[in-house]
Amino acid sequence: MNIKVSVIVAVCNAENNIRASLDSIKNQTLKDIEVRLINDGSTDNSGRIIGDYVKKYPGIVRDLTVLNGG
Repeated sequence: MNIKVSVIVAVCNAENNIRASLDSIKNQTLKDIEVRLINDGSTDNSGRIIGDYVKKYPGIVRDLTVLNGG
């Protein structure tokens, strides 16, 4: 795949919204994208949800989990 656009999404305790956001990004007409999810120390189920999307869309959705930066 020739990546044309990188979408970077900051996530912090977004379990109520993250699925809708990722589905919306994935359903765009431009298919040559990658999605980078920066999990900023979420304490809810955001990390698990992100993991599900990484498994479902390998090579497209990528995860970086960091300690909460404040």
